[in-house]
Amino acid sequence: MSYISTNHNSPAVGLTEAILRSIAPDKGLYMPETLPQLPDAFIKNSPGMSLREIAYAVTGSLLASEVDGHIVKDVADAAFSFDIPLVQINSLTSALELFHGPTMAVKDISSRYIAQLSMQLSRKHGTDLKLNVLMATNGNSGGAIADAIAGLPDVNVYILFPKNERRHIGDNLRCTSPNVKAIEVQGSIENCKEIVRHAMTDLSLRDSMHLVTANSVNIARLIPMVAIYFYGVSRLISAGIDPAQCAIGVPVGNMTTLTAAVMARRMGLPMGPVVAGCNANSHFCDYMQYGPDMLPRNTIETIARAMDMGIPSNLPRLADLYHGDMNAMRGEIKAVSICDEEIMSTIASVHSRHGYLLDPHSAVAYAALERTAPDAAHRLIIATAHPAKSQQIVEQAICSPIKVPERLAYSSSLRRHSIKLPPTYPAFRKFLTSNTL
Repeated sequence: MSYISTNHNSPAVGLTEAILRSIAPDKGLYMPETLPQLPDAFIKNSPGMSLREIAYAVTGSLLASEVDGHIVKDVADAAFSFDIPLVQINSLTSALELFHGPTMAVKDISSRYIAQLSMQLSRKHGTDLKLNVLMATNGNSGGAIADAIAGLPDVNVYILFPKNERRHIGDNLRCTSPNVKAIEVQGSIENCKEIVRHAMTDLSLRDSMHLVTANSVNIARLIPMVAIYFYGVSRLISAGIDPAQCAIGVPVGNMTTLTAAVMARRMGLPMGPVVAGCNANSHFCDYMQYGPDMLPRNTIETIARAMDMGIPSNLPRLADLYHGDMNAMRGEIKAVSICDEEIMSTIASVHSRHGYLLDPHSAVAYAALERTAPDAAHRLIIATAHPAKSQQIVEQAICSPIKVPERLAYSSSLRRHSIKLPPTYPAFRKFLTSNTL
């Protein structure tokens, strides 16, 4: 399978180059040239399959023949090593809980996947030097990639996060592993992302240090998330719910999960309407209303802060899937912006009426469905983080303390180690070349 740039001005490459390079020479993002079609029989039989079996089949179809079958299985087994339950909130709404991994956030799945696959591909192609993984984050990705890579041989990770005193439990990049470096950039998340983009297009640095980005621009972040939808549909079918009549609410930050939903649909998965829930950072809502000529927005800090993105990284991929046809995109996706006050009231209301506890990001998806799909036969929210990841916010919303899982309580007791750098690429480049393990 060939991978092509969303800017369509670079040569097609194989999977390994697409993952290890991450960004094409023309600054576009890599996408499969064609998406494989999974047979109806696979979807019909999927209710009898396990999570790992579905993940192996779906990711294997996207990795094609370039990756040996045993590697596909090993990587899928490592990424999907915890339960993903379908939980009923009420008679019309269910939640697919993606937060039962080590750091209790959806990013555990893609972080473990990209860490294992990058390491396997590097070994396969005879790389002798360590991989150096770069990540820019203001949410749950940093803790997830740190946990996924800590202790792995021949891999270092450098996690860039913006200066922000409102750090919350489980998100402080506390890690004692020597191959994990947390870097506090004295600027915004957009500064962090731009530094990573510069590094990945600095060819001499990228090639000499074997740089890989674990951010959403890497196609390997998308691949496991496509499998999530196939698994979710299999659980809906098992519960007697027609997936084609089920509206799906997706919290939108960098749009990895939303883009994966569209890819899954193109691969033959029956799905109802997809609702993109944005927080006050409503860039995608503007895009859906005005098209690509909308004015850019500065990032706004919200209580659903893993979604605090000015420009979603995967927007070029989503646009490419629709070949720039805005009417086609609007026909399949609805987008709505949810403010902090509505997030808080949604958390309180759902807890009071149904006894289910939402975190702020999942609450955005729930509120978006309430607003745009009130008459759907069934509704599914993609629940992306444990409520205790936003403990203070959730407790304030429901006016009651919540139980903090032991693994998060332990994380908060660890000392935080970070290095402060100015928000410029030269400063980061100098640090990186001087401090590589």
